[in-house]
Amino acid sequence: MLEKKFYDRRRTQYRLFGEALLLCPIFFLYLWIMSLQKNYKYAFIHHIRRKEEKKSYRENSLTFFSHHRR
Repeated sequence: MLEKKFYDRRRTQYRLFGEALLLCPIFFLYLWIMSLQKNYKYAFIHHIRRKEEKKSYRENSLTFFSHHRR
């Protein structure tokens, strides 16, 4: 009886270890994907900001060169 109990405990330990080994790469993959999404989000925000800057620069240049357009 005692040997069987010890064997069961050992098996559960191995099972937990296997689950941890399975979950670790999934967790790191999740972290990596989240970091990639964050980078893409920042890049997208930066792109939109650059677009707005360009637009405002174009508008300013239009007002600056308005004496050319009569």
